[in-house]
Amino acid sequence: MTTVSISEDTNIHEDESHFDEHAFQEHAALVQDRPISLLDNLLARVEALENAADENKERLKALEENMDGVRKGTLALMEQMVDAGRFTALVNYHHGIWQSFHANYNQDTGARSSSRLTSRFISKPRLGTRGKAQECEC
Repeated sequence: MTTVSISEDTNIHEDESHFDEHAFQEHAALVQDRPISLLDNLLARVEALENAADENKERLKALEENMDGVRKGTLALMEQMVDAGRFTALVNYHHGIWQSFHANYNQDTGARSSSRLTSRFISKPRLGTRGKAQECEC
């Protein structure tokens, strides 16, 4: 049997002295159809890669939109935290003044505090159980 190979320059090389025409025709038919099927496979792969790239672009766009939303939400939350911190500092400042007023008032008059606002809503420093101010442990 003769082995026939076709190289890239399409020259036919014979391994033996006699030539098998039928084997050559079968091989030629396979080789002739093969580039077309390879080209079809390559085109199908390129198309699949393009589709995957388009899907990835859409996913990336959605992720970027999500990240923008997260950034905006984080900034809003940080602003709220800063504002809450300012409010807390303001409340603590006014509470300190309020507490100081009650302590001074109670010391001067010996009277009991009629306001339970301080002891009800703000935990530290607290008024004593009998309405007398305690030392601030801040």
